[in-house]
Amino acid sequence: SLCFLIFYISLKLSLLYN
Repeated sequence: SLCFLIFYISLKLSLLYN
């Protein structure tokens, strides 16, 4: 779903910026 996609992208971004 779209909510899961947004969650997944935000998680990926947080992993990139840490």
